[in-house]
Amino acid sequence: MKNTQAFTLIELLVVVLIIGILAAVALPQYQKAVTKSRLSTLKELTESMSQAQERYYLANGSYTLDLDSLDLDWPTPQEITTPSDGVKQYNYPWGYCRLGLDNLHCGSSLADIIYEQYYTHSANSAKGKRLCGANTENSISLQVCKQETGKTTATWTGPSGKDYSISASFFFYD
Repeated sequence: MKNTQAFTLIELLVVVLIIGILAAVALPQYQKAVTKSRLSTLKELTESMSQAQERYYLANGSYTLDLDSLDLDWPTPQEITTPSDGVKQYNYPWGYCRLGLDNLHCGSSLADIIYEQYYTHSANSAKGKRLCGANTENSISLQVCKQETGKTTATWTGPSGKDYSISASFFFYD
């Protein structure tokens, strides 16, 4: 009789079960880490745009809606689109950036998350406010925004003491 050494079907099933359990635990944590990393990149891009916008304002007395007018070493976009609001959107493989009338923001289509910063005195006195926005259907993005801002609700209190809310998925920093 030959003595063969091999795994039994039960042993293989146990290994597959253990790998499945580890994957179920590790995957959400990995996705959360990736989303945090994308948010960090968006924050850096938006902060750079904001500083360049303020330099432009000091030099010209007004803000610009054209990213090319800013003093930035910026990557060439894949495409520039103009949505119905008339503001240019600079599209990249990872997402997009926009200079609005009173704010600027970058968003990641890969993580369903945006980072936005206000730079002019808008109707709701949001100058200097920053927010993290998430797709309400993406629980990981919502968790990251809540954790990042330290908020559980999507409202902020303006200078007059009035509470403002843009959407249920935009969490303001203090």
